[in-house]
Amino acid sequence: MNLLSKQMDVITVIAIVLMAISISILDFNNLQWSNNEKSYIGLLIVIIIIFSKYLINIYSKKQ
Repeated sequence: MNLLSKQMDVITVIAIVLMAISISILDFNNLQWSNNEKSYIGLLIVIIIIFSKYLINIYSKKQ
């Protein structure tokens, strides 16, 4: 279980980097999908990663 914990820490760092990149390329002057689809997809992936990490932590505590 310790290996899974270390892998999840690496995944969290990757998610934080992806979130920073997605926010930095976001066009705040025009928030339409056509201008920011890469940013929105990146942020959606970050949300999915964080939610899956949360679910894995809950599941691992039950065992």
